[in-house]
Amino acid sequence: LNALARETGGRAYFPNSIHEIDSVYDRIAEELRTLYSVGYVSSNARRDGKWRRIVVRDPDREGLTVRHKLGYYAPAG
Repeated sequence: LNALARETGGRAYFPNSIHEIDSVYDRIAEELRTLYSVGYVSSNARRDGKWRRIVVRDPDREGLTVRHKLGYYAPAG
C-alpha cells in the first residue's frame, strides 16, 4: 500500500487498533481541507507512449509537502 500511495500521490494509514481510527479520520479530514489541485499540460507533443516523469516544486514555500503522481505515459500515436 505504501508503494501504491507513493506512486499515485496518495497516503496509506495503518492504525494499530480500532481506537486509532478516529485519529486517522481526523488526519484525512484535515488533509482534505488543505488540498490543492493543479492542472498540467505537457509542452511535449510527441505521441510516443513513453513514460514522462513529473516534478513538482515551489522554491518559495519552504516546508511545503507536495504529493503527486510520479509521472504518466504519453499517448501513443
